[in-house]
Amino acid sequence: MTSVCIEGKQPFPADEGPLGRIASRLTDVFGLGFGEHNWASLERAVSDAVSRSRAGSSAALADALCGAGGSGLLEELMESLTISESYFFRFPEQFAYLRDVALPERISYRRGQPLRALRAWSAGCACGEEAYSLALVLREVASELQDWRLAVLGSDVNSRYLQRAAAAQYSNWSLRGLGPDQRLAGFVAIDAGQWSVREEVVRLVSFRRENLAELRFPLAAEGTSGLDVLFCRNVFIYFSPELAARVAERLGRCLAPGGYAFFGPSDPLPLRMPGLEPAGSSAGLKVFRRTEERQAKPGVPAPRAAPAAAPAPPLPVPPAPSSQRLDLADLRRRARACANCADHAHTETWAGAWLAQEPRCPEALFLLGAACASLDRPGEAEARLRSALMLLPDFPMCRFALAELLAAQGRVEELRACLADLLRLLEGADDSQVLFGSDEVTAGWLRRVVAGRLARMQGAP
Repeated sequence: MTSVCIEGKQPFPADEGPLGRIASRLTDVFGLGFGEHNWASLERAVSDAVSRSRAGSSAALADALCGAGGSGLLEELMESLTISESYFFRFPEQFAYLRDVALPERISYRRGQPLRALRAWSAGCACGEEAYSLALVLREVASELQDWRLAVLGSDVNSRYLQRAAAAQYSNWSLRGLGPDQRLAGFVAIDAGQWSVREEVVRLVSFRRENLAELRFPLAAEGTSGLDVLFCRNVFIYFSPELAARVAERLGRCLAPGGYAFFGPSDPLPLRMPGLEPAGSSAGLKVFRRTEERQAKPGVPAPRAAPAAAPAPPLPVPPAPSSQRLDLADLRRRARACANCADHAHTETWAGAWLAQEPRCPEALFLLGAACASLDRPGEAEARLRSALMLLPDFPMCRFALAELLAAQGRVEELRACLADLLRLLEGADDSQVLFGSDEVTAGWLRRVVAGRLARMQGAP
């Protein structure tokens, strides 16, 4: 086992036995860091897992965790090593800063933007209390704004937690920091000591499984780019310093210029976080602000079959009269702008109009397919993505979107073949090259993600 440690802790000596194999597996998959400070916790968790499972010994458990079909058991073990307990408006000082400083500033910034929206991500949301807290604050601050889009993404690595989050039902204990007026504003009493989040709040929030250790962000198609607010609290305490630095750099890139990142008071943050600096008047709150504009990266020339229009600033999305035939370049700009903002409904509208004028355009088919996937229409999404690939087989972002769709449907053999094709397609590409169909995904990043997934799938039935 490679020795890893949390910031300020001494590395624990390498252990090549069953416990070391299990620790290495947890580190590889979830990024958990182990040292002398938490080795006893791992020993207890493994002992409990052996008792619950049919493994019979830690060696047999290590074999099961490292083999095919061990992902569910590994997730259970990870859950026993992390703290999921949370409650609404935890660390209220941060939420006060969000309400009084960050959001008014973001509203002022967004007023001058063509697409008026406020978007937040709760990364490591556990059972959803933090994500719904964000939605409640967004709704409160933006109550007088007309025709603004409010959206909160909640993500966690634990699928069971996400099921509880989607149910949106909580006990008095989760609401323990709220007064009577706050409870009535955001919740409906459903039973003795049980509350349901109000439907108008639930509609603002979506949940998705996301393993931060995989570094699959930012991705506009998944709503993790161009964010106004990012909460990632009490997550870094579990990462090795090396992974923490990589995750922090990625999270910073998820924010729009001037966007705010909130971290946990106990999080051991990297000394350097490129693009982020402590926010003004936030001493001690661990609130950071994205200050640098996104730098232009060397891009990959668009494939010959792709449209050659130069990038342009995002345009507004007013409803156009059905008789109006918009300029093709205008449709392209609108579709791309909506996709970059993860506005899937309007992406579908404008990409569909684009496709009507340019029926054999791979990029329009790709954007339309990605939008359909996000709108939970997998059959239509797959048809669009496959049509794009028939027209332009060397389209990595489209093939990656198809792989995500196959993974969501559990189509393992097709997924394996799709990822293998994608990896071959990326061979020889420069690591820094930004891929066609994306404003920031590089060939090197996508190659690492695909290679890692294929390695984990090796030997799977």
